[in-house]
Amino acid sequence: MTTPIPINLAVEDALTESLTLRILGSIPVQYATRTIYNRGGNGYLRGIIDGLNNGAKGIPFLVGTDLDTYECPATLIGDWLRYPKHHNLLISVAVREAEAWVLADRSGFASFLGISISNIPVEVETLPNPKNH
Repeated sequence: MTTPIPINLAVEDALTESLTLRILGSIPVQYATRTIYNRGGNGYLRGIIDGLNNGAKGIPFLVGTDLDTYECPATLIGDWLRYPKHHNLLISVAVREAEAWVLADRSGFASFLGISISNIPVEVETLPNPKNH
């Protein structure tokens, strides 16, 4: 048995936290989540990203955020970081929002809500604000 890799998480909100933990639990590598930073919103993450980048020198950090109005993840990361990204700082950017990831599972989400799948849009990544949808 291998020793789990310790990792810290920093996420925008409860949904992103839940999705991130689910993704970590579904991959073959075992991770041991140490600390989860979740204060609500990407403004908080943007404010602490340089500290997370520095902290990644000692323990990996996985940051979960939404793309929102940025053109692409590389633009968001370039705008947020003032220093070169450490290889242990992992940034997962949901296009457009984490809510789009949930909506993309049309049958699962419709079943969860008890509604017809026809009420769930097909092209969820093109929605300007999936959270409001």
